[in-house]
Amino acid sequence: MFSFIIRLKASLLFFVFLIQAEIVFSQNYPENDELFSCTTITVGKNASADGSVITSHTCDSHRTRSWLDITAPKEHKDGAMQTMVKRTAFDSLAMPAYHHIAVGEIPEVPSTYGFINTANPFMPYDMNKLFRINGGWGWRGERTIARWYTMYATITQSRDWLPDEIGGVVWLALDNVATSIYIPLYCSITDVPESYKVPGRINGYKRESAWWAFNRLGTLTAQRWGDMSHDVRDVWDPIQIELFKSQLSFEQQALNIHRNNPELLKEYLTNYSIKHGKDVVKKAWELGDYLWTKYDEKF
Repeated sequence: MFSFIIRLKASLLFFVFLIQAEIVFSQNYPENDELFSCTTITVGKNASADGSVITSHTCDSHRTRSWLDITAPKEHKDGAMQTMVKRTAFDSLAMPAYHHIAVGEIPEVPSTYGFINTANPFMPYDMNKLFRINGGWGWRGERTIARWYTMYATITQSRDWLPDEIGGVVWLALDNVATSIYIPLYCSITDVPESYKVPGRINGYKRESAWWAFNRLGTLTAQRWGDMSHDVRDVWDPIQIELFKSQLSFEQQALNIHRNNPELLKEYLTNYSIKHGKDVVKKAWELGDYLWTKYDEKF
């Protein structure tokens, strides 16, 4: 059992390492915006330590929304329609954002699943071109993964041997993942901390926004990266390791609830995710304050 935990933790830490691998802090926008596209890495069940199917994604954007919430499953009436929109740049708010213009409607399906409602970015290029790249420095060549303009990053972990409510978990980090931390959001949760629902781009800087806690921390750390990054990782790394280490015991308790009191399971998982979400946001604000104090007049 101990060796399994070590292998599982190593697998997840490997993903965190990949996402945090290197940082580019240049604030210059390239002429070709395609260089700013998101990054996705996928591992099949035969390649992961415990048989999980794992997918990571960084939402790299200067405009994508900074809030998220939970959309519940829905049943739709006959004849219901779904509005299709076109995303366009919108610069009339406090910060650059997107405006969604209705372009038509399509028939709605009878029922839709619940989901974690974040941004929905798509890669703006032909995947076939990507497949022909083998690590060179040409079109869409090598680039760092952790980026200063990342809005959020996810590592999804799917395990078909567990009940659906427990087997699917999204490890979510806000802003630049090199100065952030992943928390578990189980696919059956019904809510997230209030601060995660607060838009951060529409009205600008807000202490009520979870994204701003991490955006502020990442931006500040970039000013003296060689020193501050160590202070940041000294705080986040032990917490991250403990989250990975405690996952197995937490999910064992969740399985017991699923067998004995299944109606309480979603509440149990939701409370767990909310607790850790609140904890890391509070710590991010404290860590930013600490850096301001420690490095006063030093950058």
